[in-house]
Amino acid sequence: MSADSISSVGVPGETKIGEHRVGLTPQLAADIVSMGIEVRVEQGAGAGAGFPDAAYEAAGARLVDVDEAFDAALVLKVKEPNLAEAGRLSAGQTLFTFVHLAGNPPLRAPLEASGATILAYELLEDELGRNPILAPMSFIAGRLATQVGAHYLERTAGGRGVLLGSVPGTDPALAVVVGAGVVGSQAAEVAHGMGARVIIVDEREQRARELAQAIGPLAESVAPSRLAHVLAEASLLVGAVHRTGEAATHVVTREMIATMPAGSVAVDVAIDEGGCFETSRPTSHEEPTYTEHGVIHYCVPNMPSMVAHDATVALVAATGPHIRILLRDGIDGFRADEGRAKAIVLEGGSSTRS
Repeated sequence: MSADSISSVGVPGETKIGEHRVGLTPQLAADIVSMGIEVRVEQGAGAGAGFPDAAYEAAGARLVDVDEAFDAALVLKVKEPNLAEAGRLSAGQTLFTFVHLAGNPPLRAPLEASGATILAYELLEDELGRNPILAPMSFIAGRLATQVGAHYLERTAGGRGVLLGSVPGTDPALAVVVGAGVVGSQAAEVAHGMGARVIIVDEREQRARELAQAIGPLAESVAPSRLAHVLAEASLLVGAVHRTGEAATHVVTREMIATMPAGSVAVDVAIDEGGCFETSRPTSHEEPTYTEHGVIHYCVPNMPSMVAHDATVALVAATGPHIRILLRDGIDGFRADEGRAKAIVLEGGSSTRS
């Protein structure tokens, strides 16, 4: 191990409303313990994801309270810390989690004041410039976006009372997906699989065309200039715009939302970065929707928590290799790789990004 190697890992329970994922599985905990590193897991932290305390104890981890979990040299979380959690951090510690500072500017000052080093899952890149930790969560969120949208289209859920897929005597419902990345591709694929007509819109028009062709005969793409026109017929709108490390832009205006049929549904998966609909504001799993201009809005920032077990397994499979490198080589070894270095948001309280 390097001279600045990490001696302890802390895993606090998540505090965001409706968040059931956990930053470490018992399997990876056992691997870390085998490296001679102490693992502290807050009691009950993994219960919502199907990982009981006993599984962590069997892996060699120590069950602790929240104070001890946050006192470790390396703290592993899932969602960004709240202001109180940011206040628990101090110089010499490292936090590795989703941070999304672009969508939550007030969090920057307390993180800087802590003096801790902050590593952001969503900014880490692989050799091809992709975001390998964000990708599995985006995959899940995209598939869930269509699933929840279909639910809220039901009349009993407040929607206009249509199926995404056609039934005899009706036309397929129209699902419009804005963004052709991981989220958008999965949302479009699920909507097409349910029998909906799918329109994909992206400023990268060639990418949108290729995605539509790959999905199937009921999928097509249109230029961004046609977005307002197609939304007037849409039953479901999925916002899947993503720009790494940047706040989302409002590509769907309030006026566009107002043209959608009453009882249609708008799911903004970009809400972590501030949302890509002008009418979006964050909601929670406890109160997931609100209605504006007759359109049901679903803007839950932590959608993958709906499938917390699978999401945790997928997340830790993605974070595990980078955690191991951090534990083995310290922050200097982590920084040596250009893609991993991009995940370092703050080092010792100082910004590493312009």
